[in-house]
Amino acid sequence: MGGRFVKIFSSSSSRVNLRRMGAGSRAILPEIPRSKPWVMTARGFTLIELSIVLVIIGLVVGGILVGQGLINAAALRAQITQIEKYNTAANTFREKYGYLPGDITATAAAQFGFAARGSLPGQGDGNGLLEGSNNNSGADGRVTSAGETVMFWADLGAANLIDQTFTTPSATASANCANAPMSACFPTAKISSTNYVYAWSGGYFSSTWMSTGVNYFGISSATSLAGEWGHGFHSNADGPTGLCARQQNG
Repeated sequence: MGGRFVKIFSSSSSRVNLRRMGAGSRAILPEIPRSKPWVMTARGFTLIELSIVLVIIGLVVGGILVGQGLINAAALRAQITQIEKYNTAANTFREKYGYLPGDITATAAAQFGFAARGSLPGQGDGNGLLEGSNNNSGADGRVTSAGETVMFWADLGAANLIDQTFTTPSATASANCANAPMSACFPTAKISSTNYVYAWSGGYFSSTWMSTGVNYFGISSATSLAGEWGHGFHSNADGPTGLCARQQNG
């Protein structure tokens, strides 16, 4: 036969019709629809999602800041408690022995078994002020490497009124504490392991020491007692450093 058969796809039926066509005829076949290629689309965060993320970040940062604040507050409370204990110990010493620790006279120190005192002002003169001995030449209310300001801690330790004992301080020998680590002459402050608690009497230096008649506790980050005239709490800066914390007597 001169014709040929072609397949005709019907869109309305799944049947395939065969139709005879002549030799010169062309079959017009319906276009087969192609499936669309898969395309990955990117989707950004919605405003609600961004808001949730920002809230979470804020909570985390806020929690860190609050936690740091609590840590700092706890350190301050511990430091205040330490100073209060030292103040109580000093008052107990005075009630028991009649003098402030460090300021006890040579006669009383020998009577009660405390370390020896000198004969000069600031070496155990019993005047109620915590003064250092300025190279055996006179009393100085600033913290020095010898005298009452360092013997204060030696006396409290010897009386078992504080946890530590200090055997390095001397009423007369400046080299003892000047050449020793700070921890050998002063207790470490609770607020930081690089700070130390000291006791001194307030005043100012004008040719000689002019005292205000008040004793204080202080906190300093000093690294050595060496300095001009062998006295003063010296750190990287030139001159005494420290924070007056509490009056001892009065």
